[in-house]
Amino acid sequence: MKPKVLYDSNCSFCCLCIKFIKQKSTVFEFLPLQKTNDSIEVRLTEKVLYSSDAVLFIVKWLPYPYKFLTVLRIIPKSVRDMVYQWIAKKRYCLDSNNSC
Repeated sequence: MKPKVLYDSNCSFCCLCIKFIKQKSTVFEFLPLQKTNDSIEVRLTEKVLYSSDAVLFIVKWLPYPYKFLTVLRIIPKSVRDMVYQWIAKKRYCLDSNNSC
């Protein structure tokens, strides 16, 4: 069974990231969410990954040079998640059609 990636389908930045992942990897199944969600989720058979853990799991399955980003795991989870949450809150500002 493929890991399932759940993402905010109302977010242009999120959709662009998912499009990129689809081009680089066939490992995942993608499930769009119609509600605003502050965290990407990766659902595995036995557990669910959120925020920076989910991103690092996805990056692990991308080809080089993107796979090198897994080195970010050495950063404490609390710091990684703080950066992730900051980006998640600003993601609508990253859309060129949206001014924040």
